[in-house]
Amino acid sequence: MTIKSIDALRDEADVVLADNTTQAITAADLRNLILDMLDTVQPAHSMIALNSLPIALNAAPQALAPFNSVVLDTPGFYTADLPNGTIEHTAGAPVIEDVVTASGNVSGPNGSDISLILFHNGSATPFSVAVSTAGPGNVIGFTLSGLLRTTGNAVFEVRAFGAAGNYTFTNVKLSASRQPVRSFV
Repeated sequence: MTIKSIDALRDEADVVLADNTTQAITAADLRNLILDMLDTVQPAHSMIALNSLPIALNAAPQALAPFNSVVLDTPGFYTADLPNGTIEHTAGAPVIEDVVTASGNVSGPNGSDISLILFHNGSATPFSVAVSTAGPGNVIGFTLSGLLRTTGNAVFEVRAFGAAGNYTFTNVKLSASRQPVRSFV
């Protein structure tokens, strides 16, 4: 069936499920409306993970990639790309809010400041987190989360940027969860 906004489902119910004084509501009308509602509110998730990734940071943001494994995937909604460290939202819903989260650990040169930035379709979003490393082998945890409204395909990734040096990212997870929204507003 079809994924719709909550407001579109309400409008459809008002039209299809009128007061039925003319006995015009059919079993197919009810079935289609119920299936559209289920498709609209069905949860979808994806999560990819990497065990350990050494990265030499310099002037440009570096993608955290490659990832090692797909932890969770809802086929038809998300596609995980392990070599590029991305999750693509592929559902054709009218409006979707994707909750995207990255968490893990980093170690690097003592006192170095780096930022982890959530990217959407190749562009930086306002969602980032700053981390100060405490020397090689001293692991610092991080969590980054953002809520992004998308109307078509969307590719999510995390990039690191900051002081030049060698860093190691461990136990990193990147996840995306689909959230239906009320309308296009």
